[in-house]
Formats: sequence, C-alpha cells, structure tokens
Amino acid sequence: MEPVYPMSSELPAFQAKNIDASYVFRQLADIFTLVGDDNFFDRLTQCVAQILHVDFVLCARLDDFRHQSVPMSFYTPRGHQQASAYALAGTPCETVRGQDTCYFAESVAEQFPSDTLLSDLGVESYMGYAILNRAGKKLGLICIMHSETLTNESVARDVLRMCGAQIGVELERQASLKQISNLAYQDGVTGLPNRVAFTEKLNSELYEAMRSTEVLSLLVLDLRRFKEINDLHGHDIGDSVLALAARRLQSFTQQGEYLARFGSDEFAILMPGLGGVDLPLAIERVKSAFHEPIRVNSKLSIYVEVNVGAAQYPGESESGGTLFQHASIALEHAKRVATRSRIYDASMGQFLQQKQSKLQRLAEAIRNDGLNLHYQPQFDLTTGELIGAEALCRWHDEVWGQISPMEFIALAEERGLIRDLGDWVVRTASEQLRTWIKESRNFKGVLSINVSAQQFDSPYLVDHFLRSTHDIPPEQLGIEITESIMMRYPEQAMKLLGRLRDRGYSISIDDFGTGFSSLSYLTRFPLSALKIDRSFVTALTTDHHDSTIVSTIIAMAKNLKMTVVAEGVETEEQAQVLRDLGCQHVQGFMYGKPVSAEEFEQRWLS
Repeated sequence: MEPVYPMSSELPAFQAKNIDASYVFRQLADIFTLVGDDNFFDRLTQCVAQILHVDFVLCARLDDFRHQSVPMSFYTPRGHQQASAYALAGTPCETVRGQDTCYFAESVAEQFPSDTLLSDLGVESYMGYAILNRAGKKLGLICIMHSETLTNESVARDVLRMCGAQIGVELERQASLKQISNLAYQDGVTGLPNRVAFTEKLNSELYEAMRSTEVLSLLVLDLRRFKEINDLHGHDIGDSVLALAARRLQSFTQQGEYLARFGSDEFAILMPGLGGVDLPLAIERVKSAFHEPIRVNSKLSIYVEVNVGAAQYPGESESGGTLFQHASIALEHAKRVATRSRIYDASMGQFLQQKQSKLQRLAEAIRNDGLNLHYQPQFDLTTGELIGAEALCRWHDEVWGQISPMEFIALAEERGLIRDLGDWVVRTASEQLRTWIKESRNFKGVLSINVSAQQFDSPYLVDHFLRSTHDIPPEQLGIEITESIMMRYPEQAMKLLGRLRDRGYSISIDDFGTGFSSLSYLTRFPLSALKIDRSFVTALTTDHHDSTIVSTIIAMAKNLKMTVVAEGVETEEQAQVLRDLGCQHVQGFMYGKPVSAEEFEQRWLS
C-alpha cells in the first residue's frame, strides 16, 4: 500500500453540507506548488479525497489507440492502490468529455452494469472531468466516486475543474520533456536509441559486468555499399532501408541485448553475459538477419550485407570508450576479409597504430617532397627505340623503409590524400619533362602519368592537368587510367578524356583485359593506346588461353587505330611471341626497371 501523505494542516471541523470553500482552494494551491514532483499525482488525489470527503479519487491518462484509461493515481479509503488499465467502453469514464463535469448523483453502478468495479467498490455517485491540452484534445480524466450521494456538488465541480486544468498543464510538460528526451536519446530514422543513449547504456552495463565479474560483448556493424543505395535510389529509399534494417536486427536480437544506431549506416548491439565461444555464434546470428532481401516497397527489394566487428570484456577493454574503439577497429578489419566479421585482438590495435603513423608520415612526405618518381622506359618491339616512359611514384620512409605503391596509394585514397598525392605526381613529372626538354635531352615519345579512381571522379583533374602542363608539348604527355576506373562512370569519363584528347594529350588504358569494359563503349572513348596487363604476358608462352586473349586485344587495337603496349615483359621468349602477334611496344624488367630520373638520363637519354 502506498503511503498516505499528511495535509498541510488539520481539516477544520465543518458540517458536510457547509464546506469552507476558501480552505479547500488553499489546500489545492499548496498541492499545486508540488507540480513536477514524482509524487504530485498521488498527493493531489489524496488531497481531493480528504477535502471533499469522498471514498475514491482516480486520475488517469487516455490511451487513444487502445481506447483505454491508464491510471496514474488511485486513492481509496485504504490509501493509494495499484490499478490496471481498463477499457473505457461501458464505464462512466467514457462519458467524460468536453469542459463540463459529468455527474451521476445516484445508482451509478446500476446504470453501468458492465463496469463491475463500481459494484465491487460499492460506488453510488460519480463525478468526472476531462483533462484537456491547450488544443482541446482529451489527455485523460479525473473523477471522484463515493458510496453515498455527493453533498457539496458545486464545490466538487470547481475542485475537479481546477485539478483537471493543472493536470493538463503537467501532462503537457511531461510530454514536452519526453519529446526532448526522444530527440536527445532516440534516432529519428529508425526509432532506435542513438549514440548518446547507447554510450550511457554501455557504461552502465560495463560497470555491472565489472561488479559482478560477468562477460560483456559489443558488436558494431555497418551496411556494405550503403552509399550506393543512396546514390542509386535516393536518400528517402536509403532511410527506408535503414529503418527496415533496424527492424530486422531487432527481430534477431535476444532478450537483454541492446540495439542502437550510431548514425549513417552503423549500428551497435550490447550483449550482456555473452562472450567466449558464444560470441562467434552471436555474430552469425546477427548476420543471418540479412540472408533475405529487404523489401522496400512493392517494386523494390534490396539485398543488404553487413560487416561486423566485435570486442568483449574482460579482455583488452577496461572502459566503455575502449570497448567501442576495439569493436570499431575489428569492424575495419572485417571489411578486408571474406567472412566480413572479426573479433578484436591486440594485433589489430598495433596494426591501426602503424597505419596511423604511416598516414601522418605520408601527409608530411607529400607536403615536404619526401616522395620521388621513378621512370620505367617503353620501347618499340621491332626497332628497340625508346618511345616513352611511365612515371611511377615511390616512397622510402626513414621509419618504415620502402613502402609499396599499392599500400601507400590505397592509404591515400582511404584517408583523402589522393588528390594531394596526384597533384604532386603531375607537378613533379611535368617539372622533370620540362628539364629534359630544356636541357635538350633526347626524350622521345610520351611520358605517362597514372590517375587514381578518386582523382578521375572529379572534374578538377582535367583543369589541374591542363594548368600544370600548359607549356609542355601535349604530344609528349599522357595519362593512364585502368579499365575499371574508366567504366565506373563511362559517360563522364568520355567527357573528361575528350577534353584531354582535344588538347593533344595521349590517353592509355592500363591493365587492359582485367576489367569489364563494353566494346561499344570502348569504340567511343578517345584512346591512344591499350596496355596489356602483365598477368596475360606472364603466362603467354605456357597458356594458350592467355595467348588467345593477347592476340585478340592486339587485333582489336589495330582495328581501332590504337597502339598496344605489353606490360611485364621479362623474357626474350615472351618478347618473340609478342612480335609474332604484332604487338608494337613493350615495357618490363627485361628492357628496364623503374629507376630515378638521374639513372634514366644516364641509361637512355645520353
């Protein structure tokens, strides 16, 4: 039983039919000062019961969806009692509406026979008043019930009106606080807890795990290629996919697990009491949520895959922030493995530290000319004459030593340094070519510069290239792009390459044969040369299939009036087969490795 709260002073002695109205309203005014207190509704119902001398006072909010009344406080002769929600149909509470009190002076239980609570309580009279918001919408009700006919009816009406108005203000205040809380703690797209709410929950669960020496696991996951969904279908469809993905995840989480959205396409799941050998099984359970496509609408279904990173306590993580950091590190590793899921171990943290160190040193190397270009010669296969060179970026770091181009170029693309790196390559290669021309070096042919995917996606590339090389004969400069880059956005590629070709620059497709270009597109691109990928040249003398591919590429290039450069030529036998097939130009270790500008001059330009 709830406690009975003492009144501010003893009630005066008065006759039942002669209540001191001024005293009643002073008592209410004292109670109204407690608005916002956790016990406000209980204090109010108790006050109303005592000052009006009635048996029961009920204060309830309305559940419109279920057409129910949900008690917030129910005062009885034995004090406050717990009361369950009840259907409004067939009760006097259903008749309470508008701004007038609803009053049944006698025999109310007989008038509402389906409301068995009235007869169980022995209620004879009933008066109710609707709780409204400022817009006039019914939020709930307050009612008094008594075992006899009410005596001071007019005072009771005024009391209920005053209480109803005050309760309405309080319910609106609580609704505003709830809305503010939702904005602060709830994700607007999925309805899930957001990062703020999850962080608080994570710290709470980790504290409990430490206190009880229990295990705790954290999963962080993202949707693979979610940006493509937004780009292809628009952000409204993207938001629908996120909301539906959240529902999927909710249906695959178990009791006690806590799911939240962190923003963009990233979610997190807390799993108290789960760890060890059970963690891999939990990861597979979560991944299985996306075995079936997500049906966005009647016309669109989208297959969604997830990457999952996990970390657990006890382990390497001793704080909420560290646990989340480790799970995020595991997520990054998950993106690079076939299983698309990883559980954190200490080596991952070391790898990330090394990666961050390399990133910082790469940025410094780009700013301070700490990189260098090597040049690999290209030759006419028939005459042996130098016909050009490919500029290749190299990086030797004082701390990390020689770092492969595949590693540092990928790092630059991932961390947004590729434009700066590309600008440095264009600037340095152009300066070197100017020097060779100024010094009357016998550089013949075309100096080719490689272009990355991110560079090529921006129209800035062409403008920068034209500005940086405006004083160099365009026939001596060219760019190389891979087949896959060219086919990402073919229409845009044709426009960009067309601008360069119109100015006289050479354009080559690198690693040709490894992509998925359409022949119809290929005939429309303003290309100068095709470079046969080294993987075909390596097996040229041993694999008939590769030999056929090379022969086909050469024949196609000739028909399209393009030259052909074979990459990776390392043996005379390979060179002879290429001659027999009609290949014009070659590049490879047999003819010359990539070397510094000084060595290139000494060997091929003297």
